[in-house]
Amino acid sequence: RELPPTEPVLHRWPRTLQGGGAIATQRADGGALSDDLEMTQVGIRADWQTNAGDRITVQADGYQNGLSNAGAGAKDDYEHGATFLTRWEHVLDNGSGVQVQFYWDHTERFSPNVFGEKRDTFDLDFRHNFSNGAHNVVWGGGYRTSRDKQASNVPTQLFVPKIRSVNSANLFVNDKFDVNEDLSLTFSTRFEYNDFTDLEVQPSVRFSQRLSDSATLWGAISRAVRIPNRLDHDLLAPFGNPKFEAEELLSRELGYRRLLRENVSVDIAIFYNNYDQLRGVEPNPALLPVVFGPIVNNYSATTRGIELTGYWRASDTFDLHTGYTYFDIDMKPDAGTLDTNTESIENESPRHQASVRLDWRPNDKTTIGGHLRHVGSIDGLESGSPGDTLPDYTELDLRISWKPDPTLEFAVAGQNLLSSSHAEWGVDNGSNAAETAASPEVERGVLAEIIWRPAGNK
Repeated sequence: RELPPTEPVLHRWPRTLQGGGAIATQRADGGALSDDLEMTQVGIRADWQTNAGDRITVQADGYQNGLSNAGAGAKDDYEHGATFLTRWEHVLDNGSGVQVQFYWDHTERFSPNVFGEKRDTFDLDFRHNFSNGAHNVVWGGGYRTSRDKQASNVPTQLFVPKIRSVNSANLFVNDKFDVNEDLSLTFSTRFEYNDFTDLEVQPSVRFSQRLSDSATLWGAISRAVRIPNRLDHDLLAPFGNPKFEAEELLSRELGYRRLLRENVSVDIAIFYNNYDQLRGVEPNPALLPVVFGPIVNNYSATTRGIELTGYWRASDTFDLHTGYTYFDIDMKPDAGTLDTNTESIENESPRHQASVRLDWRPNDKTTIGGHLRHVGSIDGLESGSPGDTLPDYTELDLRISWKPDPTLEFAVAGQNLLSSSHAEWGVDNGSNAAETAASPEVERGVLAEIIWRPAGNK
């Protein structure tokens, strides 16, 4: 795999004119929600190439967000921070490549009566890619340390210890082997050592078989884990669980790609996943029906589905992408558990989703993009009134950009343009009228951007 190219953007700063996505919301009954949000971000990025052919990237940005939980006015929930990234890429004499990247993230967040945290994260990664006959190999490793200081105002959300550094180190290797002109196999393994569960191994095997000049069959089997965090391990007793194990995934995928014409292609993929040792909350029998208790590994799950995608390049200036996804999940409680709440997750995802995306470049200075999407209803959530299932919705996003010259770009985007508001999430089934009426809805929004690419950064 080639080292990823860098994007020659030096300055980019979006400014929200009116909320978009989850930035602007209202209650399901039309009333105002106490979630006024202000976001400010500024950043700089520089990319250059040395006389020796090395590529260097330096990027930094800072941000400040304020959210009002109590209504319009002063922002009582705030978050601010800064990030810094630098990357060096070097091509060796034999054609192989080396990349070293360093990343630092500082964040501070405070939510009154809920949560407070200061955190610094440092990450160092190395990778080397080379070819040896029919083998294309990428290997490398990394080290991450994250130090946080918790300052919760809610007694049930205290972390012990209050200050902690969490460390992890990893090694990985990825070998793509061309068996013949039509068949390739890829073997990958990632070894990761962490402070919570010690060593985790995540292997995968993939194949790609060309059936003809216009058809390809591919498949994969992979193992992945979610490593525990401080919420799982260090939450104040009896909620945190120092013995909490990693959540495990065994994934199976099979796909087929067909080129119908030179400019038209279709893809179909099916997947079947098994999850083990999923997180739940084990209730204390003496306190039932209250569900407070320790965080434990007490569930497994199966997910299955199908994904269909299509692509049509109508001309050199017009591209059309279509997609459809069917998704099903089945949660299974472990024997003996009293936790029935976690099982409700299986009814909190849409089974059907579809989308159409277009990219149109009417001239060399103007680009128009559109994204039409439909999301099916969710049976396990309610919005508006008790008993009202979270309904399906169809929405449209549009973006128009104009480049008066190669160094400057102006853009404006409209989000959720087909309705004044719609519900994307709700409250659990069985909630009362006040809770369903107060469930949030996403409003129509507008976003403006200015992007400057200084001369010489092409």
